[in-house]
Amino acid sequence: MTLENNYVTEYTVRNGAPIQAGEANDERGALARKTQVRSKDWYTSTLGWDFDNVWKFLPNAEGKMLPVLAWMSAPLATSFFN
Repeated sequence: MTLENNYVTEYTVRNGAPIQAGEANDERGALARKTQVRSKDWYTSTLGWDFDNVWKFLPNAEGKMLPVLAWMSAPLATSFFN
């Protein structure tokens, strides 16, 4: 399997331990900082995501949360996991 544009956020944990980042083309994925994954620019320039048709940030949410699919609207149902 070939991986490409594989990223892991700095707050991702697995079995209670932080994930150790690798490279964008390996199974661990390159590190993506919290500020990056909350920015439209990072998704469009790094991953090529389509914010005209597929993705969006909810109003006033860029920089505060992750993007959502364009058809979604606030308020979003939220679950918390331990």
